[in-house]
Amino acid sequence: MDPKISVLADIDMDGTYVSLVVTGRLTEANQQGLHPLIRQARSMAPGGVISVDLRGAEDVEDGAVESLRWAIGHNNDTGPATESVDILIPDHAPDHEPRATPAPEAAV
Repeated sequence: MDPKISVLADIDMDGTYVSLVVTGRLTEANQQGLHPLIRQARSMAPGGVISVDLRGAEDVEDGAVESLRWAIGHNNDTGPATESVDILIPDHAPDHEPRATPAPEAAV
């Protein structure tokens, strides 16, 4: 059976933040399931804080975090970026440092 993730969206009704809390096993393949949720979060809280919280995940593959950061940084299926998306990683994943994924530079 393929690894699964579950996502709980914590949404501030004033549009100041949306937090996507991920549980289960995040892999390079299933991280793509977060893309439309990030896109929707960005539309619900334009200019607000968007976070993807992986700290409750059972397991997080290195490649999953890097692929997710790449997709966010390149607007690959994650919606137009005006603000950064914070990716919060588990303490037991020492190869990754919690950091915001910057919004892509606007085309000039």
